[in-house]
Parts: sequence; C-alpha cells; structure tokens
Amino acid sequence: MTDLTRDNGQGAKTHAFLAGLTYLIIDDNRFARILMRAALAGFGLKHVIEAEDAVEGLALLRKLPIDVVLVDYEMPIVNGCEFTRLARRDDGVLNPELPIVMVSGHCDWRCVVAARDAGVHEYLAKPFSADDLFRRVAMAVLKPRPFIRSKTYVGPERRSVKTTPLPVLVDRRQGTVTQAPVLDPIACVA
Repeated sequence: MTDLTRDNGQGAKTHAFLAGLTYLIIDDNRFARILMRAALAGFGLKHVIEAEDAVEGLALLRKLPIDVVLVDYEMPIVNGCEFTRLARRDDGVLNPELPIVMVSGHCDWRCVVAARDAGVHEYLAKPFSADDLFRRVAMAVLKPRPFIRSKTYVGPERRSVKTTPLPVLVDRRQGTVTQAPVLDPIACVA
C-alpha cells in the first residue's frame, strides 16, 4: 500500500474502495494492456475491462459504468487526447467526469501539455512500475481537482504555475549580476 491509502488510518477502507471500482484500459498494444492489468491486479484492483482502441473504449463508456480510464497517448484512428476530448463532451457517455490517466511512452512536454489540455487527470510515462501506476490512479480518484466546463475546455482544473522570485546570477569573475533566464511557463506545468 502507498501513502495515499494509509491516510488517517483509513487505508483498508480506501483500498477496498479502489478495489471496488471498474477500470477501463485502452491501448492498441496487447502486451501493454496485459502489463497494466497485472499491475492493477497486484494491488487488488481486479474489475478491469480492455479496449484495443479509442473507438471501442468510447463505445464502452456509453454503455458500462466505468469508474477510471487508463488510456495510451498514441493509437491509430483516434489518439488518447482525441479520445479524452470526445469522452468529456459526448452526451452519451455515462460519466464524462470520470478520472482519466494517460499512460504513454511519449513523455516530452508537448505531449504532457496536450494531454492536460485535453482533460486528463494524470499522466504516467512508460515504462512505469506497478506502484507508479497505482499512485497515479489513487491521486486521480482520491484527490480529484475541481471539474471545469467551458466553451474551450472540459476537464479537471489544470494545475497552475506557482510563481517564485527568479534567482539572481552572479558571475564573480566578470563582476556582473544578471537575472536568471525565464522558463516557458507551459513547460513547467504537469
């Protein structure tokens, strides 16, 4: 069990709650689905449904009470970001606010930001440990962010960049003082 399931002596109840949920794994790679299923089962999360692509996954969301989705980023026909946008806006989906965890081998900032902007709750880079997967699922379920609905975005509240004073760089040999370079704020948001 991780720290998320030990809060306030409620670990057993929390773990039982997570074990009672239904998980949908959407990945075009059969081996990746098997690994995710095994990782979830290792924590007692055994109510798992699999879909080979986003189209099948969306159809399952329309007819089954799914509690959590684990979706790959790169898939043929409809990718993980497109799936997330569709799941968030489709009136036929039973629970458009369900936690969605993107699990992907694409972990550059553009992909992470694209997934966040599509409406995912958490992003997990492949390869991952079973504990990493469990922690991401637990965070999405047990510590959800407020859900936002606007014309341009539907999903959990996006994390904001915390501003801190920029450090001053001192070059003692040159006797110069300069401000540290400003980073792209989009790249600082997970």
